[in-house]
Amino acid sequence: MKPRVRGRHRAQHGSGSPSSEAQTENANAACDPSSKESGNYEVGYKKPPKHTRFEPGQSGNPKGRQKGTKNFKTELAEELQERILVREGGKAREVSKQRAVLKRLTEKALQGDVRAASIIVNMVVRFLSQDEEPDGEQGLSVEDLAILQDFEIRPRHDPRVPHRTRPEAKDGTNDR
Repeated sequence: MKPRVRGRHRAQHGSGSPSSEAQTENANAACDPSSKESGNYEVGYKKPPKHTRFEPGQSGNPKGRQKGTKNFKTELAEELQERILVREGGKAREVSKQRAVLKRLTEKALQGDVRAASIIVNMVVRFLSQDEEPDGEQGLSVEDLAILQDFEIRPRHDPRVPHRTRPEAKDGTNDR
């Protein structure tokens, strides 16, 4: 194996200098299988030095994520559920932070704040219109209901049960 030389110019073989001969010997020793057993091997791409490798059972991230740390969604939900005191009409009431934010937003929208009104309308469309949607089964045809019933009855992951295919049209073709 040729010794690796940095820079644009390659070392000339046979120059006779002691350093180039030593490099050649080291490179040859690195390729020799007997030298790998003794610990002398070439360090390079995907071949880190042995003393820096992880030992079996040792993690690459020993501290890792601490137990009990919460993600943002959980933290936000907990924060919005905390209760605070709010004064309404001279009386103090304890409500959740989420409720207080909604009350303040609604109050601003009623006072003419266009941005707050837009946010309220978007939330109404997004969250309250979902409750008014019909059940999923009302819009299904008789054939679709039969397929769903067959699917519910069929045992899961049983290779012996053949999959039911769609019925063919009267002319012999399968439209869809």
